[in-house]
Amino acid sequence: MKTGAFALPVTAFLLLIPGGAMAGALEKDTRVQCRSTGSCTIKDAHLATEKSDPYKVYGKPPIKHADRLAAARFDHVRDFLVPAEKRNDAPDLTQIDWRKMRSEAVIMVCLFRIFSSLGNPIAAKRWFEVQGLRRMKLYTSSGRAVREGRQVEGTTTSVKAGNLLSETGKCYLSRNFSTNFLCSKVVHAETFSASWNEDGQLWGTAYGQTSK
Repeated sequence: MKTGAFALPVTAFLLLIPGGAMAGALEKDTRVQCRSTGSCTIKDAHLATEKSDPYKVYGKPPIKHADRLAAARFDHVRDFLVPAEKRNDAPDLTQIDWRKMRSEAVIMVCLFRIFSSLGNPIAAKRWFEVQGLRRMKLYTSSGRAVREGRQVEGTTTSVKAGNLLSETGKCYLSRNFSTNFLCSKVVHAETFSASWNEDGQLWGTAYGQTSK
């Protein structure tokens, strides 16, 4: 498994307290705090590409045309960074250009490229914090999955984050000013998540909205 600037052993996941206890500590906009102190820069030697880390949806190659198109168009993690950062030899992976997040498929591919580069859920949680997302939840779950034609027990480690529009007044998924305005009127919350299997491999990413 690849490790990034904030990588910790997998066993460290179990030491974290998920849910409400974590959420209270994140009520302030950590993106502002990180930018003011300069302490949240995330750099990583591994820069994920479609070749090195093929895009997966629930552990499998994408089926939907929109997913395949987004993965082909944004085949390098640098494709999501702001222009000034993407040219750096060791780019800051928090500096993504949210103006490119124009569809669910693009956001999911972006998260997959970023988290494939960072390497684990601990770093992913930190990345969500820097983006100003809140209500973090880091947890493990068990269930059955199909591997090599047979069902086996497996454990998944996931990280989730949310954007409550009543607090922020903005949508992270936004094509332009008019669609962002419309989104702010009809969307209650946005959710972002990513999951890793017991082997530490990124299994998939997800984005969703709930309506008012």
